[in-house]
Amino acid sequence: MLWQLVIGVRGERDVRELVSPLRGQIANVYAAAPDDAAAIDAGVVATEAGDALAVEASTLDSVEEAVSAALDAAGPDGGVVVAGSLYVVGEVRDRFVSGSDRSSEAHMRFAAERFDDHDHGDLDAESDRLE
Repeated sequence: MLWQLVIGVRGERDVRELVSPLRGQIANVYAAAPDDAAAIDAGVVATEAGDALAVEASTLDSVEEAVSAALDAAGPDGGVVVAGSLYVVGEVRDRFVSGSDRSSEAHMRFAAERFDDHDHGDLDAESDRLE
């Protein structure tokens, strides 16, 4: 059986590297950007994933639409893989999991400050004190 892949990616991920282990296992790609400012454009994800997997890829307006299209394509005997960003999985989690096992605090967004290896700010001062 070949799977239908729903994918959305965020940040600076290499889409080709992310999906390449799935080559030969995927029939179609359905790309959608998660509701996240750091999301990679769904068209870019579709192109990169489709090329890497050598399958047709579609761009959808939402993760929910992508899942619906993938489920339709899979039919009753097929399967759907939802992958990429956890934000993508989170947007459709309730569709695949019955009941709710999380409190309102368990699924929260946060924004972490980013820094590169050359700018550790206060971390250098802290590590000097530990030595």
